[in-house]
Amino acid sequence: MNDQNEISEAQKYGLSVERYREFSKLNLLRKCVPLEGATCGSAEGILNSLLDQYNVDDLMNLKNPEHKKGKELFLSCLFAYILRHLISNEMSVCIPTEDRGIDIYIRAIDENNKKIILKPIQICEFPEFHIKTKTEDFTLKIFEFIKSTKFKYAKSHDALLLWLEPEENNKLDIKKLRELFQKEKTIPFTQIIIFGKNNNLFNVCCAYSRDPQNYFCFEYDWQKDEIIKD
Repeated sequence: MNDQNEISEAQKYGLSVERYREFSKLNLLRKCVPLEGATCGSAEGILNSLLDQYNVDDLMNLKNPEHKKGKELFLSCLFAYILRHLISNEMSVCIPTEDRGIDIYIRAIDENNKKIILKPIQICEFPEFHIKTKTEDFTLKIFEFIKSTKFKYAKSHDALLLWLEPEENNKLDIKKLRELFQKEKTIPFTQIIIFGKNNNLFNVCCAYSRDPQNYFCFEYDWQKDEIIKD
């Protein structure tokens, strides 16, 4: 294979040429992309590309349906990018080429064990009409909304990434929300992550996880690229 073909093949998998060669030898290429096919790329690269085109606040305020995918892509890339501080793996995102209900995959490459993890993510926003429900407790509203959220693809085992608008984010009692989920017998999602923004800080909290080791809650300063509170 000549250099140009090798570059093209590496790009198809969202890998560097060096990583492509390494995984070719280890027969790991098929594990780099979801079965339904996907376009993959570096979380950092896609994130920087989006930030070259948009202001962060503009991205957060996108409401038009035609911009929805751009906002979802930004949120998932940012989440994958932030995860570098928790797990020192190479982080990428993969956008499925077939619509099976999975919005995006976050791909982590474990350098030490040569292990590839594809985590399916379903993304949603807390809808404005739900704020007007009779329940006054905002945390309970979030809990009830998540309980009513269904898989877009019935056979998936997604994590749920829920985006809250800044004014909503400040009212959430994450401890109470976790306690509510712990009392539930059946939760379809493998993990529930709450994502919000307060000025220059993004708040990232795991409200539920089947794996007890995967709970986290911190603030991330996107301008300094650092976690400032764990």
